[in-house]
Formats: sequence, structure tokens, C-alpha cells
Amino acid sequence: MTSSEPRPATALEQGPKPTATGSSGVVSASHPLVVEAMADALRAGGSAADAVTTGVLLQTVVEPQMTSLAGGVGILSHDARTGAYAYLDGELAHTRSGAPVARTWREYDVVQAALGDGDGRRIAVPGLVRALAEHHRRHGRLSWARCLAPAEEVARDGFAMYSFLYGETYLAQERLARYASGRAEFLPDGHVPPVGTRVRRPALAETLHALATEGPDHMAQGAWAAAFVEAARSTGADLGVDELRDHGPVDAEPLTFRAFGATVRSAPLPATGGALVALVLRVAERCGVDLLRDFRTDAAALARLRAVVGLAEHVSDLVAANAGGSTEALAAVLDDGASAVLGDLSRAVGVRRGPEQPPAPGPAAPATTRAPASSVNTSHLVAVDAEGSSVSVTHSVCGTTFGTGLVVGGVNVNSGNGFPGEVGVRGGRVVSPFPPTMVSRTDAAPDIVTGSPGLAARAVAHVLLGRLGFGLSMTEAIDAPRFQGSGLDDTLHVEARVEPTVLDELTRTWRVPVSAVAPYHWHFGDVHTLERGEHGITGHADPRRPGSVVALEAPGPRLEPRTVHPTEGAP
Repeated sequence: MTSSEPRPATALEQGPKPTATGSSGVVSASHPLVVEAMADALRAGGSAADAVTTGVLLQTVVEPQMTSLAGGVGILSHDARTGAYAYLDGELAHTRSGAPVARTWREYDVVQAALGDGDGRRIAVPGLVRALAEHHRRHGRLSWARCLAPAEEVARDGFAMYSFLYGETYLAQERLARYASGRAEFLPDGHVPPVGTRVRRPALAETLHALATEGPDHMAQGAWAAAFVEAARSTGADLGVDELRDHGPVDAEPLTFRAFGATVRSAPLPATGGALVALVLRVAERCGVDLLRDFRTDAAALARLRAVVGLAEHVSDLVAANAGGSTEALAAVLDDGASAVLGDLSRAVGVRRGPEQPPAPGPAAPATTRAPASSVNTSHLVAVDAEGSSVSVTHSVCGTTFGTGLVVGGVNVNSGNGFPGEVGVRGGRVVSPFPPTMVSRTDAAPDIVTGSPGLAARAVAHVLLGRLGFGLSMTEAIDAPRFQGSGLDDTLHVEARVEPTVLDELTRTWRVPVSAVAPYHWHFGDVHTLERGEHGITGHADPRRPGSVVALEAPGPRLEPRTVHPTEGAP
């Protein structure tokens, strides 16, 4: 099969994404409607917080396969006026009883398999709306209602079905068909709406309107909360309205570490994303980038890089699970001495040991922790405003695409109750793999603002290693091949832009089972990045998924920081 002109706009498809550079605000996200709404918020005089609030809310309309108002969120921000960095944890909470709680992400796969996709015990207490509203209350300039308006409008008037949403809906249709509410919302005529047709979500528009007029309490202790609890309990969940009422966001100091001469800030424990990014960069630096750089063409380099990521994954899981998410334990493994030991281990992997051998006979190796056909069902967006304040947001429906298939008031519910957390503690916060990250090279302000769904922290680590360690341009670092499957018994799934001879040698010499996947695999991350340079700030979007960037040429009208309740009417 060949492709020819005219091609669909890459903003709604896979393919290279144009960059954009500006000095008065830049935004990047995975859907062009979202990007334009974020840019409009900045043009109206809004802050980066207004832009991401607008974007996250609209993403729950046009990206239900990955996001939900009943999901979780992690928000990393930098305030240009004060120089302060902050992380707001808006994750889910485990219900008091329900799905078994996994200790690690590897164990989570077992927990997930033990329950049916639509089992109500998989539904956790949502965290997104209250966290988003609190971040907006602190840093927003536009009203809460103004930020909600684009989402309500698109839900009511509709948007064009696009291939990524169509594909994920098609794959999830059995789960969506389980409940009448799921069928009505996503299979309105008994089938997946074809690409290009208009998708309307009137029930969600009503919920968004109530959220705009009543504020976040509508979903925490109002009418929607009561309906959510009743519907969830009817499918097997065991939770009460009090659990929604009592669950709110938590402030945390960002995880901060040094790597490749830069200061990196990311999600703190108990979230595992920041720890994984930190360990990959620290261990790679101690291993030696010259031994890793040529992984496309050198099997030894790929073996070492796989070892770097594998050690980072294993140690971050150990710290999160067995050390109870201890910041002291993480500091110990990020110490120069410990990083050097892990780097030495990674370097040793690349040493040839004995003659090449054919692959051992027997059954195929176990699949990697997250098979390439699945995703963590997450989205990401970034924004910087005219003052230089930046926000990086990762949020998710948490669990399977579209959650359990149950829909309440147009909102697809999460399925993250089995996510890792405190073992034996019910009602505690779940552990997320969210990786919103910022990098400062020379001063306190961030030079790079980034994050990703899909491979999430691994994708961010791949890109930052390419940019900071290998000296690639940001475009080259985002484009470079990615892989997953770094555990000892995992199959290495690698994008098919690594030389086939390298993959063959990896199997013969290091006995690593290898599977080449699509050259740009849409579940191997969707990195959105802003980078400060000589001519302003440049936004980047990943070729693996839909996405686009908008840069503003001139700042919007100057609005003073808001001191009013977030539900006050729009200006």
C-alpha cells in the first residue's frame, strides 16, 4: 500500500509536527482543538494555569480514551514572579474496600488480570477536578467558567471523529457495550462513529455546565457525586459519597536532582515517574554516554541502554514499594556512589562474553510489563505564558481505555483502584507513573518543560537523555527510536528504526528476545515539550500521535491575579 497527496493534517494524525517559537506564550498538546483553546486563553490575558485548565477540561471531551473528569492528575508548575516550583498531586484514592492493591507496576498487571474490565471494584475515588480547580484558584486569571466554556461548547456542538479515537474505541467496544451508559455515550448507533463524522456529547455538556456554575463541589459532594456513587455501586464498587467529599489534592515538593550539568525537577514520591526519570539520567551519566549514544547501530550500546532503563525501573519500584515511597531511600540510590555502581553494572552488560550463540529453544519470553498494544491511557500538555510562568500537566482516566465502560453524566469513570499504593492501607492515594518534568541549565527558570503519556516516564527519560546526554536537538531527541521491555525476562519491543542487524546481534550475543514494532508506535509516548532558546521558546509535539503547537506573537491584555472564588462568572 502506498500513500499519496492529499494527506490529512498531521495535527490529527501521526507524522512530523511543525515546531513554533514565540516569546509571549507557547502551548503544546495532543489535539488541535485543545491547543487552540489553550492559546485563546493566553490571548485573553490568561496565565499558563488558565491555559492548562482550559486544555485539560477540553481533553476530557475529545480524548475520552485517555482522560476523564473522574480521573487523576499531576501538576508541576513554575511561578516566574516568585521563582517557586510546586507539585500538586491530584491522584485517585483507593476505596476503603475493592480491588486488591498492587505493590508495584509489575504486580498491577496480575491484579488487573484477576478482575474483569468492567468490574466496579476497579473504580477509585476521582482526584482530577478538585486538583485542577485548586491550581486554577492559586494561579489563574480568567474565571473558572471561562476555562470551562470551550469544553462545554465542543461537547454540545461536537467534534470530528479522528483515527486515534476511532481505533481505541473500536478496540474497547466490547467493554463499552457492557453498560447502557457506555453504549449511549460512545456507540450511539450501535457502532463506532466513522472517522470524520461529528461526535456530540450532550450529557457531558450538561455536567460541564453544572461544574461551571456550581464549582468543583458538584463532582465532589453534589448531584454528580451522588449519581456516580450509586452507579458505581450497582457495578460492584464499594464506596460512599463521603470518600469523594474527603479526598482532595496534596501539595508536595518536586523531586529535584542534578544530571548532565542541569537541575531537573519532576514528580515526587510516591509517584514513580520522577524517580524513574532521575535514575535513568543519573545511571546513564555514570555509565558513560559514549557507550550508549550509538544504540541504533551498535548492539552493545543498545544492550547497555536497556540495562540502564531496566535497573532504573527495578530500583524505582523497590523504592516506591519496599521502602514505602521513602524520599531518603531515593536520595540514597541517587547518590553519586550508588549511581556509579549502577552505571558500572550497565557498562558491564556491553562486554562480550564468549562466542555468539543462537537463541535458546523454547516458548517465547514473557511480554514486557506493558505490552506495546496497550497504553496507560493518559494525556499530557504544557504551557508557558508571557510572564514566563510554566505548567506541565499529566492526567489520565487511569486503567483501561475509557475506564470500566460505565458512564455517569457523560463522564467515563476510571478503573485505577488496583494501581499500586500502600499495601494493607485502604483509602490511601494511588501511586501514579506521571512524569511532568522541568529542566534548568543555567538559572532558576526552566529551560525545558516536558512530559508524556504512553511510555510516560520512560519516554521522558529517552528524550532528556538524547537532549542532555547525547547532544541531539530537541526535534531529534523526540524523533529517536524508543523501546520498552528492559527487565531481565522481558521481550525488548523496539521501534523498527534500529538497524535489523543490531537486533539480531542483541539476540545472538546477549540472548535478549526482541520484537520490532511500528517505526513510530503510538503507545510509545507522546512527548510535548517547550524549550527556551536564543530566539524565544520553541514548542514541540511528538510524531507518534496527534498534536500541535501554537506560539503567540504578542501578549494578551494584562489581567491581575484572581482573588475571587473560581466559580465567579467569566469576564
